Amino acid sequence: MFKKNNFSFKIFYIILILLIKLDIIFSYITLPIYTLDKKNILSQYSPNSIQDLIFAEYISPFYTVIEIGSPPQKIPLLIEMKTNDFVITSMYKIEGNPFYSNKTLYNFNEIYGKYNFFNEKNSYSFNSNSCKKREIYYSYEEYENAVCEETCPAKDVFYLYKNLDMKNKIKISDANFDLVKNIKDNVTGVLGLHLLENKRTRRSFLNFLKMNNLTDNYNFFFEFNSPKDKTGKLIIGSFLDELYQNNYKRDDLCYSTAIKGFYFYNVRFNKIYVENNTNDTLIYNLENKDAELDFKHDVIIADFDYKKIFSNYIQDLLDEKRCFFSDFIGSEGFYESNHENVSFFYCNNTGNITSELKKRILPIKLFANEFNNYTFEILSEDILLTKGDYILIKIVFPTYNYKWVLGKPFSLKYKFIFNPQIKQTGFYVQSGDRKEKTGNNFLKYFLYTIIIIVLIAVFVVVGIILGKKIYGLKRKKRANEMEDDYEYFEGKIKVDNENEEKKEGKNYDVIN
Repeated sequence: MFKKNNFSFKIFYIILILLIKLDIIFSYITLPIYTLDKKNILSQYSPNSIQDLIFAEYISPFYTVIEIGSPPQKIPLLIEMKTNDFVITSMYKIEGNPFYSNKTLYNFNEIYGKYNFFNEKNSYSFNSNSCKKREIYYSYEEYENAVCEETCPAKDVFYLYKNLDMKNKIKISDANFDLVKNIKDNVTGVLGLHLLENKRTRRSFLNFLKMNNLTDNYNFFFEFNSPKDKTGKLIIGSFLDELYQNNYKRDDLCYSTAIKGFYFYNVRFNKIYVENNTNDTLIYNLENKDAELDFKHDVIIADFDYKKIFSNYIQDLLDEKRCFFSDFIGSEGFYESNHENVSFFYCNNTGNITSELKKRILPIKLFANEFNNYTFEILSEDILLTKGDYILIKIVFPTYNYKWVLGKPFSLKYKFIFNPQIKQTGFYVQSGDRKEKTGNNFLKYFLYTIIIIVLIAVFVVVGIILGKKIYGLKRKKRANEMEDDYEYFEGKIKVDNENEEKKEGKNYDVIN
């Protein structure tokens, strides 16, 4: 379009640099996010029984779908916060007695009608030189819980979205990932959002994006219209204030200094408490506690002390047999094999039970000094779910539990941003003078827009003027040459015209 030495290119380059400097162009990737359907969860309970219903809320992970290979194949990948594994499962299994003979939690069979395992033999751009057994590829402390039995470091073409509306894709050649065989569970792949310090870090998805300049940083956040939505987006490589400039301000971004390292998605709360509505006395109070933000559970996991408080809320409903107490066997998820007994409350969906529960269930408040003294809330409407003949109460209580795990009713209700590189969780808290800041922010970007329009106008006008000037000089020179030819070499006029006609005909052929 432009040559590097011409004036038009220089103007275009200056405008591009200004756009970048003014933070109007950002590098980020958007992935579609889906909630794994209940039919893809292995449950030991009778379909639609109360244990089966609550288990489907307890195990409710996200997955995304990416395109890989030439021609492209669409592959679902399970989203995991606690690993940096970026693995895609081959449809070709290794022979022999597999270590992972029992599939424990997920079953993607119902997805196969639309998707399938990756067939690397059908991709002409696929490249892998060798495969390694899990005891060789993983370190000693890892290999017993490794994601698969055999790993093949590989490269292939990926297609990813570079905009929020996910309409335009970009093609990335020679993208690193791990092709795996005999994966631990019946899944087509895993996309980890951690940056653990091990030999697989450079092959992680976040590192791949950053090293290829597809993202500006390691930030990521989930974008859902509502915590109850089943589909949303995962945005990697940007801040919220860059993409949603009218709603967020960088000065409002606060970070939690909860325990770092592996648990970068924890948040430090100075107080987790419940107040009596009548006299403001504390019914439940827990100070200086780290809580885990979780996107795999569609429930809130609470400690034993709160369980006693909650039981008191609905004791009369329990006595009247309108509500009940039960339990199920829970699992921590894909990478953990431990199972434990988890108790929960539920009610029959009859009469005015929902309104009765809303009266009894008091807000759980979580105060965080590091988030500019912000108080979060878990309300009754966040945890009550109607399922046919039942009302599920989405707060559960593992037998041996002394921590809070804040699943989707909380983690999607509030917009948190994560950065595994600095191992911190961020949250935007609107400060007292935010209204003035928002006005200034609008004015700033309004001025930026005016500047850009002016620059483009100058670019166009200068281009037209230079074009006319250059064209005019050529016409003047041509006229002088013709006048000289006519004056001194009159016989050459016809020949020159014939050559010019031939030349113009050639240009026409090239253009077409």
